[in-house]
Amino acid sequence: MAEFDRKIILNDNDRHLTPIKIDLLELIQRTYKDYGYPVPQRFPQLKDIAGYKLSKHQQMFQRETYPQRLRDLEMEIRGNYNADKTGIDRKEQMIINDFWDQLNLRQDDYQEEIEWIKMVWYHRLFGYWFYCNGKPTYITGVHYFYLNWWWLDDVRPDYRDSDRRWWIGQKWLQYDTYTFRDIDKETGLPIRNRKGEYDMVDTGRKLWVGSNNPKSRRVGHTSKAECDNTEFATRTIEAHIGIQGKDEDNAENVFKNHFLRPYKKLPIIFKPLSAQVSPNEIMLFESDGMIEGLNTRVDYATTKHRSAYDGYKLKRLHTDEPGKVIGESVNKRHAVVRQCLALGSGADIIGFSQYTTTVDEMDREGAQQYLELSNGSHWEKRNPNGQTATGLCNIFMRASDGLHGFIDRFGQSIEDDPTPEQAKYIGRSYGAKKYIENERMQFVRENRLSDLIEHKRQFPMNWAEVFTPPAKNTFFRLDIIEKRIEQLRHELEPPRRGNFYHLTPDPDSDVFFREEHDGKFFMSKTFLPSETNRRTRSGGTFMPLNTDKYVASADTFKLEKTEGSKMSNGAGAVREKHDPLVDKPDKDISTWTTARLVITYNNRPTTLEEYCEDMLMMCIYTGALMYPEQNIDEVEKHFVRRGYAGYLLYDMDWKTGRLKTKPGFFSTIDVKKKIFNLIANNIALHGSRCMHADYLEECMQIKGLDDMTRFDLFTAVGGTLLAEDSSYRSHVVEETDTEDFITAHEF
Repeated sequence: MAEFDRKIILNDNDRHLTPIKIDLLELIQRTYKDYGYPVPQRFPQLKDIAGYKLSKHQQMFQRETYPQRLRDLEMEIRGNYNADKTGIDRKEQMIINDFWDQLNLRQDDYQEEIEWIKMVWYHRLFGYWFYCNGKPTYITGVHYFYLNWWWLDDVRPDYRDSDRRWWIGQKWLQYDTYTFRDIDKETGLPIRNRKGEYDMVDTGRKLWVGSNNPKSRRVGHTSKAECDNTEFATRTIEAHIGIQGKDEDNAENVFKNHFLRPYKKLPIIFKPLSAQVSPNEIMLFESDGMIEGLNTRVDYATTKHRSAYDGYKLKRLHTDEPGKVIGESVNKRHAVVRQCLALGSGADIIGFSQYTTTVDEMDREGAQQYLELSNGSHWEKRNPNGQTATGLCNIFMRASDGLHGFIDRFGQSIEDDPTPEQAKYIGRSYGAKKYIENERMQFVRENRLSDLIEHKRQFPMNWAEVFTPPAKNTFFRLDIIEKRIEQLRHELEPPRRGNFYHLTPDPDSDVFFREEHDGKFFMSKTFLPSETNRRTRSGGTFMPLNTDKYVASADTFKLEKTEGSKMSNGAGAVREKHDPLVDKPDKDISTWTTARLVITYNNRPTTLEEYCEDMLMMCIYTGALMYPEQNIDEVEKHFVRRGYAGYLLYDMDWKTGRLKTKPGFFSTIDVKKKIFNLIANNIALHGSRCMHADYLEECMQIKGLDDMTRFDLFTAVGGTLLAEDSSYRSHVVEETDTEDFITAHEF
């Protein structure tokens, strides 16, 4: 006897995600309850499932056939209005009204067609059962609607099992009221029972304001989200459905090409009355006649700004390409729209949102914002109210699951070795995983690591690959950087984030570090109290006592915008120098504990004064000498003015035998070349030990010497390497040979 799948699992086989198990019968029961119908206590009888009498080989999803007599009736009515001078919008309302009037008047003649309409509307609401290769298979009502009536440009979507699971996940999140019974008070993570499972409790209220769906290329999430919202909008009274994109052009494109175009192709039996046939910005499902419309509207935000929907009540929201938003905080924007989807600060959820984004073109700013949004949306990370930090839930489908060209005739993903029948159908003897692996191995063999990284972003095989930083250069060991960033984001304990403060109002008092979630500093070393604030005062100036242990550098932010209309940040870094007594020359470099970055700062404070004081406190705390970038000398001036000139590091001028008059370095062409060479060598030797993903990401993205003005932290870290290379044994920066590291090594 055929068996039903009671459990549907999302986010499976990914070590970075916790699998989500959905009870299919309970989902169906909640669907019936939502529409006020008696709740079924079991799955349907096998004989009542579509395809029951077919052979196993013939059992697959079959689209509905729209009755020809309904088409003829519609054409007849439209023909009656050919000579009518009424405007096209009003005329369309009259045609829709007449269509239903005629069916009502001629019920006996259209009895079979009316029963068919009732049947497809039933499946639209409650879902659809069919046999698929011998197995009873359930799809949600909106998935049924999508397969039968939606259009992707000029074609209809095919049935795919990966889509089935995705749609079930979306529907479940709209109904889910369960949270974990046992939660660890320290970590906030759920605790498994003796069977290794989670005990769940019913809160009696909705818990999710939406889903977050990062995706590989060409999987159709944008079209699916718009179909979902359209199906809802065309049967719901007094609702507001919104669309917001990475910018206004993106939102307009989604509205016109992914909502309006396929909506126009819907059969008349699914079209409510609307004020306009072809609206520019807003579709109003309302009537100016005697018959009331739904009074529901679908629109798109004409701005990417967080204020676009502020103050509105939204029943549905589709946010497209949140990973590519530039110039606006996706997290702050979500904080606004989250309140539009709920009442009482999220206590009563009234709407549902879907975030869909491709990941191959995310830039640094957008990717970081989207990463924060995603990190706050993991299913298992709940607060005592049962909600994630964002109210969203991550749903991820690996690229091999549903990859075009690796789907069998029944819609199943062929990820591993295909059966003989599947191999014949797809024309390949290997599955999608092997295909993707072959693509990547070719890039490795040809040393095309930039292409490898881009491929991982286009077709991520696990959650970590979604956030693979884009490769913008060939100067550095991208393989080392990429692997290390993945470890830092998903495996290792991240650096502590916080700010430095003086212990008392006295500006010369000791400095302490306090962890804060929005702090300006990242610190990867735990300093003992005896190691901090070690200084003395001589000749009216303070100076550190442990000058041989740490070096610091700073790249002051500019008041004007950099190339590309982006305001620069102030950056700072502290490096622990190599200690040969701790890490001897014969010691394995991978086990070294010195020669590493320990503090990073990449921020734009309100004033230069605040930034310079931040840099000073960083040096007081660590005892590091400051070796600043001197094209803007505000840091030097601040240290001198505050009585801390002894914390400034000067190079030796070998022509005079004296220290140079200015501390730090100037970013000349030769110095920039040296920074690139030092960083390249440092990454090759020590990149696998670096604890600061913010710095590694800049190394990944910088394009060349001229790009340094936009990568402030890169410059500051480069300054610490210059400082360690020349501390108190300084030499004039040598002319870099044309056959230097940059030109001779392309990884």
